[in-house]
Amino acid sequence: MPDPVPETYLLDTLARGLVVILPNRRAARTLRQAFNERQRMAALRAWAAPAVLSWADWTRGLWSGLAVEGHELRLLLNSAQERRLWREIVEASLGSRTLSSPDALAEMAQSAWSLAAAHQAVGRIRATATTFDTRTFASWAESFRRINAAEGYVPSAEVEDALRAHSDSGVLRLEGPVLLAGFEEFTPAQAALVEALRASGAEVAEATLEAPNAAASGPINTVVPAPRDEIVFAARWLQQLFANRAPASASPRIAVLLPEPQEDRAEFESVFREILAPELQPIEADNSAAPWEFSAGAPLLAQPMVADALAILRLTQGPLAIERLGALLRSPFIGDSTERLTAARFDANVLRREPHLLPELDLDGLTRLIRRQSRSAKAPAFVPSWLKAFDDIRAAKLKTPSRGYAEWSKVIRDLLRAANWPGDREPTPFEFAAARAWDATLDLLATLDFRGLRVSFATAVKELEVLLRSSHVSPPAAGSPIQIMRPEEAEGSVFDAVVLLHATDEAWPETIRPSPLINWSLQQDIGLAGANASRDADRAMMRAESLMRRSSKLLVVSALADERGSLRPSPLLQQLNIPTVPPEELVPPAAALSIVEYEVLPDDVTFPSLPSPELRGGASVLRLQAACGFRAFAEMRLDSAAVDPCELGLDPIERGKLVHRALESFWSATKSQAELRSLTAEERLRRVSDAIDAAFAQLSPSSPGWGAAYIRLQQERLRRVLLRWLEVELQRGPFTVRQREERTTIPIGPLRLKVQPDRADEVEGGVVLVDYKTGHRAHSSNWLGDRPDDPQLPLYALLTEPDKLQALLFGRVRPGSEMKWQGLAANASILPSQKRQTIVDLEFRRNEWRDVLTTLADNFAAGRADVDPKSVAVNCNGCPQRLLCRIDPTTFAGPSGDDAEGEEEIDV
Repeated sequence: MPDPVPETYLLDTLARGLVVILPNRRAARTLRQAFNERQRMAALRAWAAPAVLSWADWTRGLWSGLAVEGHELRLLLNSAQERRLWREIVEASLGSRTLSSPDALAEMAQSAWSLAAAHQAVGRIRATATTFDTRTFASWAESFRRINAAEGYVPSAEVEDALRAHSDSGVLRLEGPVLLAGFEEFTPAQAALVEALRASGAEVAEATLEAPNAAASGPINTVVPAPRDEIVFAARWLQQLFANRAPASASPRIAVLLPEPQEDRAEFESVFREILAPELQPIEADNSAAPWEFSAGAPLLAQPMVADALAILRLTQGPLAIERLGALLRSPFIGDSTERLTAARFDANVLRREPHLLPELDLDGLTRLIRRQSRSAKAPAFVPSWLKAFDDIRAAKLKTPSRGYAEWSKVIRDLLRAANWPGDREPTPFEFAAARAWDATLDLLATLDFRGLRVSFATAVKELEVLLRSSHVSPPAAGSPIQIMRPEEAEGSVFDAVVLLHATDEAWPETIRPSPLINWSLQQDIGLAGANASRDADRAMMRAESLMRRSSKLLVVSALADERGSLRPSPLLQQLNIPTVPPEELVPPAAALSIVEYEVLPDDVTFPSLPSPELRGGASVLRLQAACGFRAFAEMRLDSAAVDPCELGLDPIERGKLVHRALESFWSATKSQAELRSLTAEERLRRVSDAIDAAFAQLSPSSPGWGAAYIRLQQERLRRVLLRWLEVELQRGPFTVRQREERTTIPIGPLRLKVQPDRADEVEGGVVLVDYKTGHRAHSSNWLGDRPDDPQLPLYALLTEPDKLQALLFGRVRPGSEMKWQGLAANASILPSQKRQTIVDLEFRRNEWRDVLTTLADNFAAGRADVDPKSVAVNCNGCPQRLLCRIDPTTFAGPSGDDAEGEEEIDV
């Protein structure tokens, strides 16, 4: 093993103009930043860029030089091209005879081939294939080799062998000395290339790295209760480390290592923000300036701006879910920032309230809805400034059924440019990096033209999504002192401190699974990781010793248990003689949070009077005031409302409206119970069918298939329910229908509420008020008390003249045994067939209700907005105003008492 050298040796080497090669791009980027920082500290204003490269970039650069000089005419494939070629081979071989994804199989085949090529074992794949999987892969590998030879392709995993051949022939000559630094081990293909270059006279030196004060304080291990506690402890240890460093010292370089950083990313972000950077807690803070970064970057497909770009491309091909379409219209990455508010209003008040059997909409449907909205809406209409240009490009460019990938890449850029992606605001550094990564991925998509295929736009977008799934956004070059990464990514760098998390026997060293596509004996013979336990243990020990040598401080942290049970510490701790120290000896216990005393202020603010005593919402104003004054104030005066959810098919409210419209239509043709009784079964069926057709007239299916079938099913369901309901209507005493869904205004206290009673029947001695309910909560007990749960019918009672109210009835239009009349009556003749009735003095109740409802109206008009729910379990669970009122959520943690399942009540 070469003698270890400090990082300053590499910086001096770069200053002399030599080339330094490191194992990976992260290490090369870190060394480049260190060199630039040293030049700035030397007060230099300009300097030559350092010649520091990763191994992959160096070998690809050597290949490009050979191509420029005309010594190499073959195409060196990139990873995307290789995967595309493997997928072509897999699809041709298996077709539709497998449940596995061709992309997943292609990725496995590409990985297996790369392993074999790196260990110079490609020629032994077929000879050692003895199982179904290995024989299948051998067949694929033979096709892969044949296509590469015929078309002049060189896979990236074989570039070392190809360069070695050029070195042996004397064509490849290095321009100067090269230093290979930080490599823990070379693959056989890499080692062979290095030896060939040396044999040709090239000066290729090697160096291992060592921290200036390697493990000066000695590595230590500590154990905490749970995996999340590991992250918390690491953050507090790092906080202490930063606090104890000298004020004028350079920013330390720290590595936090764990097996799968992306799985714990959200937990890291939350804990590190709270402990290390509380100034980043506000939602508007720019996290690009965080003192930590994930070295592998963030998944590109998970970035909001990239997700929106893909969504708008999918919109050109077909419908999007209503929620996704609404989010796209409100996106800060699409269109004009001045349109955000009108877009949000359009989403809440138009898009989500439009009846959709299938909760999705395509671009043409969106355009029609916008045009219809612009003619009818009273508020300023939302007309996206980008929509026409975007639609014009779609119509012009997408009419060509097939193009090459490069052409589609340009069309995609044109479409996004028309949509003003990625927005007109100044991007954050991370958003800028994401936009650059998107452009690079589109460039990668264009390289798939190497096969000369012409594909559809849908295929190009699907291929783009595959590329995005394997792409990451490199963190902005902000020089964050804390780098979070996998242990193998730390190769090639030195650190002032390393924190190794999840140091259990199953995670450190990480268990490596052998490839299922390469014969087991071949894997053992060529020394693949995972094929030999003893060799893997030696390799793990070597890497652990290298890590200790390259870090000034090493903290190893593990958890006692996780959700699966107890955890065992890594055996490397004992083998490396790393002592265990209690966590409280390393970091003092966190100070108890100081209790902030309540500051009590007088609530003496006078609310402005209502702009008008006439209010929308009808009885719901009083119902909300009775339930909670704050909720009534928020919803009826602040216009704070939850966005309507989008459901497949008709939601309960829409089904309730259909019942109301159908019954209104039926009783407009059938004037009385006597007329109903005189109808034959056929006539009754015809009138019910006509009423249902009238109710469904405003509802057109979105598709001739599922949508039409669904409407027919709902019509048949409603037909059966209404025919059964008419039998219940015949059980009442005689009546004549006088009013149906008639709008009127009720003065109550200082308010004038607009209402629309479902029905008013004339009976002997007065009037019966009927309210249809399709939910299961309708009951006259909801009319009782100073805060009635459902004051709708008591409010309607005030429309009647004194001593004329004979009954208030819920018509429970529900299938099964719950289909019946329920309410209060002044005498038994109203419901003669009903054995159990509630006979009350309705005039007394009417006056009592007037007093109760007047008090509620007075409180609402006076702005009584106390956070005082009548029942926390009922009124707070599911309340959309909890974000505003901020009531203690622990007071109603538990099952909701306000189950709206099946409730289709409509307040007008």
